[in-house]
Amino acid sequence: MPNHLLFDLQQHGHLSRISTLRNLGHSRHEIQSAATAGTIVRVARDWVATRSASQVAIVAIAHGGKLAGAAALASLGLWDAVDRRIHIALRPNAHGSRLQLAAPIAGFMPPRLPPGDVKLHWRRELDPDIDAAPWRVSVLDALTLVESQSAPDQFVACVDSALHAGQLSRAALPILFSALPLRARKLLPLVNPLAESGLESLARQRLTGIAKTIEPQVAIAGIGKAGGSGRVDLLLDSWLVIELDGDEFHDPRADRSRNAILVRAGYRIHRFGYEQTIFDWPGVEATVRELLRYSPPGHGLQRRS
Repeated sequence: MPNHLLFDLQQHGHLSRISTLRNLGHSRHEIQSAATAGTIVRVARDWVATRSASQVAIVAIAHGGKLAGAAALASLGLWDAVDRRIHIALRPNAHGSRLQLAAPIAGFMPPRLPPGDVKLHWRRELDPDIDAAPWRVSVLDALTLVESQSAPDQFVACVDSALHAGQLSRAALPILFSALPLRARKLLPLVNPLAESGLESLARQRLTGIAKTIEPQVAIAGIGKAGGSGRVDLLLDSWLVIELDGDEFHDPRADRSRNAILVRAGYRIHRFGYEQTIFDWPGVEATVRELLRYSPPGHGLQRRS
């Protein structure tokens, strides 16, 4: 079997319509031979996949729709607004009837975190991407649904994530916000593509008004690899470093070394984890307020009122 059939399937997220593959030049015989050999799997009528296809994506096509909202963003590795539901967009005139799956869903890739309930949305696509995976709406369409399903700060965090990852262009921002209700258009000034994580974006928004200044992704000499420059998540009032440790692959030894270098350079630092930021924000805010009461030498008054 020519490798380009697998390549085309991979380009569509390991799951594609047979008709799409035919339009790309693959014959029925080629597709059937690959299925017979077990290289690909027939999932449902007009759908084939590799075993690397996402179970969540297959749930979407089983419902006759496309993965949408936070679930679509998560499938791209973007911030998902802490929304584990499987959002599925159906055409406005669709009946929501389910396809009969030809292969057990357990044979495909499970999501990193246990999914929530399935939520169906009958809606017209505003920005269909004909080159994207056929089982997922465009990033712009996913974000418009997130805005209606999530808190404002979570929506901004999702936009930040899409911008930072290059999945949404700056030129698309006016298009996105013009498609939103008036209540949401005021959020545009809060968007910042420098944010490297959803946690960082949430903290930046929620700490506004608590600190005099909040700077994201500030470069500081000496804290990078081999003693070079490195960046901190947030710098408050030019001296308090806030790091948001949502990445499970953080290196505690490297973090401790960075902390020591920052303190010797005159900064103060505090780290918050995912659980604190998401489930105990009042505790995070109270801690930051207390930290800001005392500035280090060389940064004005020792004690803030």
